[in-house]
Amino acid sequence: MDRVIDQFMWGYQPSFRSSLEYQAQQALRSIGLAAAPQALLIGFANGEGMGHQICVEPEKGLFQQTDFSGALRRAEELYATDEDRGTFVTGEGQQEKFEARSLDKSRRSAILEALTKADPSGERRYWVGPSGTVDAYRVFPVLSVQTNRWPIGSDLPDYEEGRLRLHPSFAEELIHKLLRLAAMSLVTGPEPHGLVGIGDRVAEELVRAAARSFVDGIPLRIGALPADVFDKLNELAATPYEGKPATGSMVFAREENASFLSLRFATAVSTGRTRQVRKLLELSDSRRPLIFDGGHVFGLGADTAEHLGAFRVDFFPRSVWTLSYKNEPILRSALGRAALPTPPLDHALFVDNFERIFGGTPSADAEAVWALIETASNQGHGTMLVIHRDALGETARLGDQAVRIEPEPLPANALAAATSIDGAILIAPNGDCHAIGVILDGVAGGSGDPGRGARFNSANRYADQHRSDCLILVVSDDGSVEIVPQPRRRVSRSFIEQVVVEAEQSAIEPIDYERSARLFSRAEAHQFYLSEAQCARLISARKIIEDAKLSGGYLSLVSWVVAPNRWLDDSYFLD
Repeated sequence: MDRVIDQFMWGYQPSFRSSLEYQAQQALRSIGLAAAPQALLIGFANGEGMGHQICVEPEKGLFQQTDFSGALRRAEELYATDEDRGTFVTGEGQQEKFEARSLDKSRRSAILEALTKADPSGERRYWVGPSGTVDAYRVFPVLSVQTNRWPIGSDLPDYEEGRLRLHPSFAEELIHKLLRLAAMSLVTGPEPHGLVGIGDRVAEELVRAAARSFVDGIPLRIGALPADVFDKLNELAATPYEGKPATGSMVFAREENASFLSLRFATAVSTGRTRQVRKLLELSDSRRPLIFDGGHVFGLGADTAEHLGAFRVDFFPRSVWTLSYKNEPILRSALGRAALPTPPLDHALFVDNFERIFGGTPSADAEAVWALIETASNQGHGTMLVIHRDALGETARLGDQAVRIEPEPLPANALAAATSIDGAILIAPNGDCHAIGVILDGVAGGSGDPGRGARFNSANRYADQHRSDCLILVVSDDGSVEIVPQPRRRVSRSFIEQVVVEAEQSAIEPIDYERSARLFSRAEAHQFYLSEAQCARLISARKIIEDAKLSGGYLSLVSWVVAPNRWLDDSYFLD
C-alpha cells in the first residue's frame, strides 16, 4: 500500500494528528478520565492554486471536505456581529493582532457549528483550538470525546470578564491546554511532527498547568484578586504540624462577605506564610472551616453551613486535598498531582460483583453490606471491609491477629468505633460482622501498586489468596471507596467474540489503519475476558496489519501482545 496523502498540507500531518490524540489520551487518562479522545486537523488554504482549498486529516473518516465548505463564510458573519468588533487597541501592531484573534475565534465557532451539523448523533463532544499556519494552510486542531464518558453535573457557572474566560471544569481546562499547545506546535517549524514538550512529560505538564489555571481561577469567581492557590494548597497539604498530617477545611469568601466568622483575625494572614496557615488549619474542621479568598485567611467560620461559600477545600492525610463546589467534589490533588475526584462507588457495579462471588451463598445480602459501606465511607478516616464467604472460618484462622466479636450486624455507631482502630473489619455475606482490627495475611503476587499505601496493597495480597471467596472494600481517608479485586462487569461471550471478529476483519485489504487501530484498542480494553485462542487470533491479525504498514512506509510496531488473564473464570460471563 503506497503512502500517499491526497489532501496534502504538509508531510507529517498524520504524525502530528496522532501525536495530539496520543497526548490527549495520556493526559485524560492520568486524571482518571477514559473518554476515548480523537484528534482531527482541518486546514484552509491561504490562497488560490492549492491542490485542495480545504483539507481534512484523517482523509478517511466521518468528516468530508464539503462539511466545511461554508465555514469561512459563516465565520465572516459571526465576526461581523462579534461584540469585540470595533474595539480599538493601542500599541504598535496590537490592533492587527487583536483583530486576527477575534477572526480566529469566529472561525473556530463556525467550524464547531459545521462539526456538530455533520455529526448530529450527539455521541461525541467537540472542541476547536486556535489555528496555526503551516506552509500554505491555516490549520485548526480539533479534539472530541465520547459524550457518555464525559463528566457531567459538576460544571461551574460560565465566567467571562472582558477577554478573560474561565473554563467550567478541570477536564475542559485540560482540553483547551492541549489545543493551545497544538496551535503553538504547528508554528514551531516548517514541518511540525507533533506536540512540543518535555519528552514523555508532555501530558504530565499539561495536567499540572490545567489544574493550576482552574484552581487559581476560583478567587476571580468570587470577586477576589487573582492568587497562586493551587501551589499554595499543595504546600499546605504537605506540611505537617507537630508531626501530624494536614487535616481540616477552608472555604473561599471575600473578606467583606465573611460576616459569618466565629473568630476574626485582627490581621489577615497571607497564604504565602505556609507554616502559619498550617498551624491555623488545626483550628478548623468540616463545620468550622478557615475562611480565605485565595490570597489571605481572615478567620474561622461559624457553625452555620448555610452561610458558607460555594467553594471549599478539605484536607486529608498523605498530602491529599479536594476542591468542592456546592458540596460536590470537582478536583482532587494527591502529592501535588491533580485528578478528577474518585467517583462514588457505583451501586450496580458493587451488586454485580457481589452476586458474581456470593450469588450461590445462602442468606447473602448485598444491600445489608452496601449499608455498611455507606456508613464506613462517612467516618473521615480509612478502613477496610472484608466480605468473606467463610467469615466464621477466617475469624478462627486469623483469631490471633484480630478482635473476635459475636457475629451480628453492626449499628452505625459501633461501626464508626470499629473503623477507628487499625486493621480490617471481617464481614459475612449476610452483613454480620465477625471480627474487627483484623491484620490480613497474604503473599505478594504482583497485584499491588508501589505508589499506593499499605492498606490497598494489603487488600490485594489477601485477595490474591482468596479471590473466589472474598470481596474487599478499601475506604480512603477522603471517603472514596475501591473494590478489590478490581471490579469487572459480567459480559456475554458473544459480545467478546464480536469484539475479536471486528478487529480481525480490519486486517483485510484495503486496510483502514485508523479504523483498525481503534478496533484493536477496543479489544485491548476487553483483554481480561479474552481466551488463549482469541488472543492468538488477535496477535495474528495485528501482525498482518503491521507488516502492511511497514511495506507501505509507515511506522510499525515491532510486536503487539495480548495474553489471557489468570483470574478469568466462568463467573465473569453472563452466558
